[in-house]
Amino acid sequence: YYPSVKCVSIAPEKTIVIPFAHDEAYLNMPIFRNLFEKPKALVFETDEEKELIHNRFDSKDIPYTMAGSGVEITTPIDVEGFKKKCGLDDYIVYVGRIDYGKNCDELLSYFSKYKKKNPSNLKLVLVGKEVMEVNKSSDVVSLGFVSQEDKYNAIAGAKALVLPSKFESLSIVVLEAFELDVPVIVNGECEVLKGHISRSDGGFAYFDYAEFENAINSFINDEEMRIDKGHKGKEYITKNYQWSKIIENLRYVIDMENGGA
Repeated sequence: YYPSVKCVSIAPEKTIVIPFAHDEAYLNMPIFRNLFEKPKALVFETDEEKELIHNRFDSKDIPYTMAGSGVEITTPIDVEGFKKKCGLDDYIVYVGRIDYGKNCDELLSYFSKYKKKNPSNLKLVLVGKEVMEVNKSSDVVSLGFVSQEDKYNAIAGAKALVLPSKFESLSIVVLEAFELDVPVIVNGECEVLKGHISRSDGGFAYFDYAEFENAINSFINDEEMRIDKGHKGKEYITKNYQWSKIIENLRYVIDMENGGA
C-alpha cells in the first residue's frame, strides 16, 4: 500500500517492513523496489516468502526475522451442537472470502465433479462472505459470516479444511485447523501452503482434480490416517507458532531498529 512505500522512502532507517508478500503481478512493479531494499529490517511470515523476496530483490543484506502468527484458540468447542444446528454430518470446510481471487470457482467445480464420481452424503461447507455467485445445492452449504465460535466449530467438525487459493502469505485458517487437530487439503500451486504441508505432514497438496479427489478419499476412507495427519498439524503449530517465540523475534528487530541490538 502507498503509506508503506512512502514511509520507507521518507525514513528507511526507522522502518520495519512486514510485507505479507506473495508472487502476484503487483510485486513486479518498480515502485516496490525501495520497500524491500531500503528498510532497516524485514519480517517474513514464512520461509517461502523470504525466498521469494530474496530472489526478486537485492535484499539479502537487509536484517530480517521470521514471525508468522501465534495460534491460541480458547473458545469452547461444541462440534455436535454445531452440526445439529446446521443440519450437517460429514463435510469438508472452506473458510474465507468466497471469491474468484481465492480460486473458489475451481473448488466448487472440483467438488461437483467429485460428488458425481463419488456419491455420498459428504458436503462442502463454505464459511465467509460471498463475493462471487454460489450455486447452492444439497451438496454445498454456504453459511456466510458466522461467529468466531461457530467458525472454530465448523473447522473442528470437518473431515478436512480445504484451501484452493494460489496466493497466500501465511494462511491463518490453515494454522487454526492444525491447532484444532484437523488436517488440510491445499492448492499445491501456492508455495506457502505447499510448504506448510511439506514441513508438517498435516495433509495433502493437490495440483489437479485427480489429486484433489485422492486427498478427500484418503480422509474419508482412512480415519486413522486422517487423525494422524491432524495430530502432525497440531505438533507443527506447537513447535512453530507460539506467541512467545513470535514476540521474541519481533522484539529482536524492534530493539535493533532502536539501536538496542
